[in-house]
Amino acid sequence: MHPFENNAPWWIRPQLWGLDIMLVALAWGLAYSKMLWIIGLPGEPLFLLCVCVWGFVLIMRMLKVIIYKSDPHACWRPEFYQARFIPLAYLIIAALLAALWLGLYQVGIGLLTFCSIPALCTALALMVPYLWKNRILQTALIALSFAGACSAPAWYYSITAPIANIILFPPTLCFAALVMLHLLSRHAWLQQGQEQNRIVGLLPVFLLALLLACLILANIMPPYERCFYYTIAIGAACLQVLDRYRHRMTADQLFAIGWLSLALPALSAFLFQN
Repeated sequence: MHPFENNAPWWIRPQLWGLDIMLVALAWGLAYSKMLWIIGLPGEPLFLLCVCVWGFVLIMRMLKVIIYKSDPHACWRPEFYQARFIPLAYLIIAALLAALWLGLYQVGIGLLTFCSIPALCTALALMVPYLWKNRILQTALIALSFAGACSAPAWYYSITAPIANIILFPPTLCFAALVMLHLLSRHAWLQQGQEQNRIVGLLPVFLLALLLACLILANIMPPYERCFYYTIAIGAACLQVLDRYRHRMTADQLFAIGWLSLALPALSAFLFQN
C-alpha cells in the first residue's frame, strides 16, 4: 500500500479526485441558467461541463507535479498524483473522449462553438511555457476559462446570445475575478510559513474590493443580474473568512472546504432566487 493511503484523511479524498470542482461547476452552471431564465436546462450540457472541467483540473495538477517536482510547496499532495499518474492519465483521456462524443452527437455542435473561447484560454494556460512562469497571468486565463465554461450551457440555450457574452458579460468577469482570487488563495495556503509575494499579501484587499464592486453593480445593473452579483459577493465574503482564519487551519482543511465556499452560494442562488 502506498504511504499516502495511511496518512490522507478520508474527507480530502473527494478534493484530491477533483470531485469538488465538478460540484462548483454544476452549481454555477445552474446559477447561470436561473439568472438567464432558462427553464428545464437539459442534464447533458451540465454533465459535459462537469467532465471537461474535471479533466482540465486533473491535467493541471498532474502537470504541476511534473514541472514543479523540485518545489514541495507548488502542489497539494503531489504524492497522490505521482502514485496514480498512469491510471489517472487513462481515466482523463477516456472521460474527455466521452465528453467529445456527447458534445458532438447528443448536445450539439453549437455548444462547442460557445465553448471555443474558454477552450482557447485553457489551451494557452496549458501550452504556453511562459505562462508557467507567470502565475498571475496563467491564473487569470484559467479563471476566465472556468467562468466562461460555466456560463456556456445557459448561453447556448438562451434565445439571443452572442458568443462574446461568454467572457464579456459583466457578471462573468466578476465571477472570473472571484475564481482567480480563490486560486491565488490556494497558492497562499500551500505557502503557509514560506515567503509570500506582494499579490498574495493583498488578497484580502482584492476580495473586499470585489465584494464592494458586486454590491454596487447589483444596484445599478439590470434586475435579472442582481442575484448573481449578490452570489459573487457572498463567495468573496466566504473567501475573506477563510483567509482571516487560514493560520488556524491546516492546508488540508482549507483545501477541503475552499471550493465548497464557492459552490454553496451558487446553489443557494439557484434554489432560492425568485
